[in-house]
Amino acid sequence: MRGVLGLTLHHSQSMRYRADIDGLRAVAVALVVGFHVFPEWITGGYVGVDIFFVISGFLISSIIFKGLDSAGFSYLDFYIRRIRRIFPALIVVLVACLMFGWFELAPPDFRSLGKHVVAGAAFLSNFLVLFEAGYFDTAAQLKPLLHLWSLGVEEQFYIFWPLIAAAIWGRAKNMGLWIFALVALSFLLSLILTPIKPVAAFYLPVTRFWELGIGCAVAYATRHPTALFGWTPVPLDRLVSGRLAGEVCVCIGLMLIAAAAVFFDSTTPFPGWRALLPTVGTAMIIAANLQDCGITKAISNRAMVGLGLISYPLYLWHWPILVAARFLEVDTAQPSVRLYIVLASVLVAWATYRFIETPIRWSKVPRVIPVAGLCSSLAMTGFAGLIIGVQNGVPDRYPEKVRALAAFSYDLPKESRVRRCLLDEDQSFPSFVEECDDKGPSLESQPSVLIWGDSHAAALYAGIKKIRDEGEPFRIMQFTASACPPVLGMSYEQRPHCKRINDYVLARIEALKPSVVVMAAFWSHYNGSPERPLIDIAGLGRTIQRVRQLGPKVILVGNVPVWDVLPAKIVVDSWRKSKWLNKSFEHLDMRSMHMNDALRKLVTSLDVTFVSPFEDFCSSEGCSVFADEEGETLVTADLASHLTPAASFRLMQRPIKETLGTIDQNSAKRW
Repeated sequence: MRGVLGLTLHHSQSMRYRADIDGLRAVAVALVVGFHVFPEWITGGYVGVDIFFVISGFLISSIIFKGLDSAGFSYLDFYIRRIRRIFPALIVVLVACLMFGWFELAPPDFRSLGKHVVAGAAFLSNFLVLFEAGYFDTAAQLKPLLHLWSLGVEEQFYIFWPLIAAAIWGRAKNMGLWIFALVALSFLLSLILTPIKPVAAFYLPVTRFWELGIGCAVAYATRHPTALFGWTPVPLDRLVSGRLAGEVCVCIGLMLIAAAAVFFDSTTPFPGWRALLPTVGTAMIIAANLQDCGITKAISNRAMVGLGLISYPLYLWHWPILVAARFLEVDTAQPSVRLYIVLASVLVAWATYRFIETPIRWSKVPRVIPVAGLCSSLAMTGFAGLIIGVQNGVPDRYPEKVRALAAFSYDLPKESRVRRCLLDEDQSFPSFVEECDDKGPSLESQPSVLIWGDSHAAALYAGIKKIRDEGEPFRIMQFTASACPPVLGMSYEQRPHCKRINDYVLARIEALKPSVVVMAAFWSHYNGSPERPLIDIAGLGRTIQRVRQLGPKVILVGNVPVWDVLPAKIVVDSWRKSKWLNKSFEHLDMRSMHMNDALRKLVTSLDVTFVSPFEDFCSSEGCSVFADEEGETLVTADLASHLTPAASFRLMQRPIKETLGTIDQNSAKRW
């Protein structure tokens, strides 16, 4: 049988087993696991997901088209097959994650896990990850079920595609043209969204469906090789010699996949047109269908086929195991440790395939019974996740002394006035609202404090507002933008509006004439990577001088202590070890201390008040996670080290009062 591009297609009506496809699965899962475990070596391994999309689109569409050709397609049978294929391993992984979370995760992390279990059970993980993605989100490396986003995209595709295919089949003059139109529309949306909304383009189904659609097109061309678009002037099987073209396409296909895996990295805009490399490359290999080609044999040997057979459970298991190792404080920086994680993932995946997935999938029991059991089990697992989320991570697991701290959380985006006075990455200075300057009749003649910087500066607002509420009358202005430090001229690709925002804030300082300008940022966050260029210390000095020339006093807030795990987890772990944490350097990111020292050195030659969080919360014995002596509140609330209201109040109370106390009221009015 000849196929698209004149390739020899040995694909029979009975969907004969193809070892090369299992070999491609092995390539895909090896790339994904390699990217997650050894990201410094396999920088573009995430394209393995795109290979999976094409394979899945091809296999599923082949089944659908075969049924439609013979008028024997059954929606019920199709979804039963999907349930028996997908549910068993997924249920086991979700339950295992919940069990691990019960014993090891602090309530905030356990609550987050509960939400992801619900989304995973409902195949909506891609939407949850999309809605969570942002500056205040928990670090992706600590989300055990983050990788289920791709499974969500696939299953969402399979909700609609059988219905669309059946509706078009037999009614349209050319099915291939419809497939082409649907693929083109989805690809166009991906091209449009990737540069302007990269996170949405990555996770939304409509910008990913074209990748599965490429597999659908290959499946259709396999069955109808001369009528892919309906207007081919010469039958495609006469254009080129089948075997020669097939071998060329296999070589080119593997080269395209290899190029994406080697030359792409986490900063590469994706998917967009770049996703053509792994998807078209995979489609070319599948369309060639040369089982006796030397290169095809290389990816179809017993080891590769075996890895391909367990690729689905391996994909499900490897990421939770890696995240669990991080929670257990295993030194995952060591290559040998990461290699053990890979081996453990392969072993658990094989056991899942051998003893759970295979027996259920090919069970001789009437098909309704295992399907009903699987659906009920997945629903109950999702319900358990819902209960955990509703109960805020079940803090009752801990004694009363630990409970409040273990479950500690507060609405940081609300407290810092996100998207109103703390602009997001897609906002520029016109988005600041009038309330960012909380002037009023009673405050018009009072001194004023202007807060300038990124979200760390915005986190100071709650504490400064409390200082005023407790009897110090002054006006508060807040002009902050996430990931935009208060350094004039600083701009970078991930935050293109920073320069204009900072120029605007300086103009507002000149116009509003505040008494005090508080400048703060997550200084050590800007570490010189392409995503966050190295902070310009000299530029910060020049910015401070510009502000001082305009008249206001300046308070520069140094780097806060940064922990590499959630403070709530530190509290829980100290309780488990029967050693209540007072002060320690354990889990402290020392770069934050070094940055604080650099800022202290900068201000020695400037007329500025320097506030050092390390002096407030640390000593020679280490740093404390507590904002008070009684140990009732935490210093920071999240892995991004935003200060809690209690901590920002403690940190800013003295410098705000002392600085305002040096300002003559009459001069404050003139200014």
